[in-house]
Amino acid sequence: MGRSRNRLKSEVWTLDRLENIGGHKTTALSEPTVIDSPVGRVVKFDGVDDALFIDNHPLAGDHWFPYRQIVGGLDAAIRAESQERELKMRGLICVGAGVLLAATLSTTATGQDPSAALDTTVQTFLERHRGTWRDLNVPESDGRVLHDLILEHKFTRALEIGTSTGHSGIWIAWALAKTGGKLTTVEIDPERHRTALANFKESGLASYIDARLGDAHEIVPALPGPFDFVFSDADKEWYKNYLVAVWPKVVRGGCFTAHNVSGLGAGAGIREFLAHLETLPDAVTTIDKASRAGISISCKR
Repeated sequence: MGRSRNRLKSEVWTLDRLENIGGHKTTALSEPTVIDSPVGRVVKFDGVDDALFIDNHPLAGDHWFPYRQIVGGLDAAIRAESQERELKMRGLICVGAGVLLAATLSTTATGQDPSAALDTTVQTFLERHRGTWRDLNVPESDGRVLHDLILEHKFTRALEIGTSTGHSGIWIAWALAKTGGKLTTVEIDPERHRTALANFKESGLASYIDARLGDAHEIVPALPGPFDFVFSDADKEWYKNYLVAVWPKVVRGGCFTAHNVSGLGAGAGIREFLAHLETLPDAVTTIDKASRAGISISCKR
């Protein structure tokens, strides 16, 4: 069905039905389909979860097959698309000579794994924009703190109060892309919101972010939750109110984090917020000082 990088000969797996390919019994996962082509009936993979388990096939192992080889001879639109994509046929489970072949489409010509491709896209974006973040965005060091905290605890249900133009949201969503989660983020300023949307798209993380435009004073209390991660970086005099509104919706083991809790940013609103944290019997709070701004990290026990 293609030419692997391990010098296996090119072949098209013709079949009478999906359960039998090249004389070998198969088991389908998800919904790969059988289609007619000028070279015979072939398997078409539509989504990242399509897979086949092929018993006793010589292609057992970890190989790559050019997408255009698999759909070769189909209509021009598919052939044109195939010039920029490869189909990864990856050995995930080997039983004897059998192999589970999981199909994923990549937008790169190298057939890069989607998660690795996303990492590359995000890293390239962050490098390109390094040193340019203004408009109340967090510094890179604090973005990394949020990213690593989410990965460490495998958080998946995140809320950000105060998007700005998206720097912290990108670090948060990048981690959530690895844990299978999603971020809801709220911004009141239309121009910052538009810029953030563009940044989310450019970074490749837009599908992991629900970016809302509006007043967090109204939106945040109305959110149903639950959340396992919250990051507050909006109006400091309202920090306590955000905490009061959200803390009951934070699951046990989840964390409420807040920016600018030390140094010059710690005004009356911050002091009130920190004082209220001390009254919560189910909260354990530490202050991360990766930057002068400081991040409070309050986790529910």
